[in-house]
Amino acid sequence: MKAAYALAVALFLVACGCGDSNPYVTRARLRLENLDNAMKAYQADNGDWPADLKELTQQIPAGGEPYLSADSLVDPWGRPYQYDRNNVHLETQLPLIWSEGPNPGSPGSKIANWSEYARHK
Repeated sequence: MKAAYALAVALFLVACGCGDSNPYVTRARLRLENLDNAMKAYQADNGDWPADLKELTQQIPAGGEPYLSADSLVDPWGRPYQYDRNNVHLETQLPLIWSEGPNPGSPGSKIANWSEYARHK
């Protein structure tokens, strides 16, 4: 029974793309999804993207809670997420947000929000 359960969980993780061998990479991708959702809400409320990610952590002028907490802007390796508001995805229209990943500067280390859309198609 335990083996069947373990197999089912493993298949689910592979199917959803969550089965990275590095849990930090999985956490970085989940945080990028949260950043995307906060960006969409910010854009819907304000008609434009924030000038920087820190704007997502500011109290909403009407008195509401911030879109995100400040710790949401730091990747699992303790580095701030990067943001290029002028580099917009052609299909989703979302600006690029990324982490330098576990090995900054190494090929394939970067983890970006746009790669999430390619994985879910």
